[in-house]
Amino acid sequence: MGTFIAYIIQSALFLLVFYLFYSLVLSKETFHRINRFGLLGLIGLSAVLPFIKPSFFAAPTVPNALVNLPDVKYIEPIQPLAENNTDWIWVVLLASYLAGVVFFF
Repeated sequence: MGTFIAYIIQSALFLLVFYLFYSLVLSKETFHRINRFGLLGLIGLSAVLPFIKPSFFAAPTVPNALVNLPDVKYIEPIQPLAENNTDWIWVVLLASYLAGVVFFF
């Protein structure tokens, strides 16, 4: 769910930047067909661009090196003290969003 919200935020930011570009540069043009295709293309770009990750944001790779590790023994995993069950918050937010979409549709 967190990645979906991150995608929506990134897509909205791309759409905002593209719309500002459109309103500053292309809104005075009289070629309505170009404006229409430009707006549709900007919507498509804002939906696709969040999936593209530039390589300069990637973590640097460590070259393979020989490392002497001591013998690892099995240790019992530590149990968490308490689990925060916050999944119901996302269900309520999603349900309220969908109710708003259905209402305005």
